[in-house]
Amino acid sequence: MQKKLLVLLSLLPLLTACSSFTGVINQRYGARVIETNEEAVTAYKKSHEIIGEEKEILGAVLPEFFFQEPLDFSGEEKPRSLSTEPLIVGKDVSEGRYTVSKNEIMQSGYLTVLDAEGEVVYRHFLDFSKNAVELNLYEGMQLKANDGYQPRLLMTGVPAVGMTPLEEGQYQFVNGVFHVGEQIEPGEYVFSLPAGYHTSGVNYVYVLETDGSFRVFEMTGDMRDWMDTSIRLTLEAGQVLYVATNSSLTLTRQ
Repeated sequence: MQKKLLVLLSLLPLLTACSSFTGVINQRYGARVIETNEEAVTAYKKSHEIIGEEKEILGAVLPEFFFQEPLDFSGEEKPRSLSTEPLIVGKDVSEGRYTVSKNEIMQSGYLTVLDAEGEVVYRHFLDFSKNAVELNLYEGMQLKANDGYQPRLLMTGVPAVGMTPLEEGQYQFVNGVFHVGEQIEPGEYVFSLPAGYHTSGVNYVYVLETDGSFRVFEMTGDMRDWMDTSIRLTLEAGQVLYVATNSSLTLTRQ
């Protein structure tokens, strides 16, 4: 499982280069002719949605626990440091919803989540731009992070941002898993990168359904050229939003 996740994550920049703006480009790769996927091009141009083979590859990094019932924050405000020695949910920390944040002293850190059998089910990189992630952690799961001379990652039982109002009808979300009807009110929203976003990279927004299906949307950013890649989505109770971006994400209620 761990090798599979690492391979998939390493493919994402390549997949994005193929999907952005044109879908699968009709060109030659050596002797192989790559045919244009017109359906993928149309879907991307309409709403920046990724479909087809690329969607399935991106979806392979979605762990099963994203689809489980939402949990409440424990309310524990004192940060607990993460290291290479796993913390076991239900033993070292109680089951619940947690925020994992980058220690401001350290430049970056890797969060690794394992299941009860010790198999890696999720990894998330935290740095100066994406410095927090909110997750539901269920009994038996394990958490660990890379060591440093000071802890690189800290976890608390309170939200880092969540549905934080920026102004009337506008909210800010960090990376993580958010349940519609719990952390997000149902309704129509415009998803956009925050004002002044200057980090190059690719941002993904997943909408997970109760039947295990999902949709994935891409929001690109480039520090050299401002680009509007906002998307408009209607969120319904029971859906789950997975935010995997290079920064926080702004949602504006319509």
